[in-house]
Amino acid sequence: MKAIEQAASIEHLQALHMPATISTWPLAPGWILSLLLLLGGGYFAVKLLQKIIAKNAYRRTAIKKLDIIFQQYALHLSDKNLLVDINTLLKSVAMAHYPNVLCSRLSGTSWVLFLNQSIANVNGIETQLFSQLSNIYTPNINLSNSCREQLYTNTKLWLKKHHDIVVLKENSVV
Repeated sequence: MKAIEQAASIEHLQALHMPATISTWPLAPGWILSLLLLLGGGYFAVKLLQKIIAKNAYRRTAIKKLDIIFQQYALHLSDKNLLVDINTLLKSVAMAHYPNVLCSRLSGTSWVLFLNQSIANVNGIETQLFSQLSNIYTPNINLSNSCREQLYTNTKLWLKKHHDIVVLKENSVV
């Protein structure tokens, strides 16, 4: 009889009901705030990166022009033309980057001094090598291969690492 009563009581049992699954939506306020901060930070990081890339685009263009100048040197083998082309490149970059300094007026020692001051405290550059640029007015100039290589390296470093300088007067650079 107990078996019959147990069978009858088992028949009256209902199936177990599982709770409904927990939905991920709507998100908790903390998650929404975290997502907004993440998206906002990503947006500002992309904008900053774009600004940095655009700000230094002139440097990359100038380095490409420097490579072209040295490729052209292999065709004409004129040290005077090489110095003139490098000087022109440096002058155009300086005039674009330092509009408050009247770079177009600088020549000779003042130009070399300006180049040296705008690359001050950068390791790996031999500033006295820029004095070769004053030889563009010498009729027959012959540079050694090592001097040409150093001139290329120094010019490339100047294009990559020149920095702002303090301007005291219109005609002097410090």
